Amino acid sequence: MNKLERLAYWKKIALDAARSRSEDVSDLNWEWKNEEDDLFYYFNFFRPDGAGVDKVFAGVVGGEEIVERLRLVYQSTKENQGLYFIVRRPLRATRKRLIELTTQHYENVAQIAREHGQCEELVTLFDKFPQIDITTEPEPDRRQPDPNCPEDLVYGVVGDWFSTLQPIQSDALSMEEAFYSIACDYNLAGYLMWPLYRNSTKIEEPFAPYFELWRHGAHAIFTEPDLIKVYLAGDR
Repeated sequence: MNKLERLAYWKKIALDAARSRSEDVSDLNWEWKNEEDDLFYYFNFFRPDGAGVDKVFAGVVGGEEIVERLRLVYQSTKENQGLYFIVRRPLRATRKRLIELTTQHYENVAQIAREHGQCEELVTLFDKFPQIDITTEPEPDRRQPDPNCPEDLVYGVVGDWFSTLQPIQSDALSMEEAFYSIACDYNLAGYLMWPLYRNSTKIEEPFAPYFELWRHGAHAIFTEPDLIKVYLAGDR
C-alpha cells in the first residue's frame, strides 16, 4: 500500500482498538488529514495494555521487534491514565543497579560524542567519568535551556548524531511523531525505533540503558561537569 493508504489503515486500526473497549477518545482531538503529524498521540488508542498494536506493524519491516519494545512501554505505564505514558509503579532496583544503568547510559553518550565528532567539549567532560548521585529530591524544572548544565550538550549531540544515521527502509519510519509523543522523549523514541537503525553504527543499543532507567522511574541528568544526578520518581 502507498503512504496515504498506510496512514488510513493505521487510523482504522487505532479507532477499532478504542471502540473495542467502548472508550471515548474524543479528548485526543484527532483531526485526520492523512499526514504523519496526525500520528501524534497515536499509541494512546491502544492503552492501557497495548492490545491490537501488533496489527499496526503486521508486515512492516522491523515491526515485530518494535512491537516487543512497545509492549514493555505499555506494561510499565498501565496504571497511568494521563495523556502521556508515565511510569507510576517503577521496577525495583538497588542503588548499585541504578548506578550501573546510569554509567552504561553515559558511556553510550560519550561513545556517541566521539563518533559524532562535533562537540569536543562534551568528549572532554568524559575524560574523567562524573560522580553519580542517586536522589529522591524533586527534579528541577528544565524547560528553559541552561548553558551551565552539561545535559543540554548531551541532548543536542545525541539528537544531531541520531539525525545522521541511515535507517533501513520501513513504513515504521513514518511513526516518528507517534513514538516521540508517547512521553515527549527522543531517547525513548530512539529506543523504540532502534531496530531500524542498528546497522548504521557500531554502537550497540545506545538507548537501552536509558529505557531501563525510565522503567525504574529514574531520570539521570548531567547537572554539573563532574556530577550526574539520578532523580527517582513514582510509587516505591
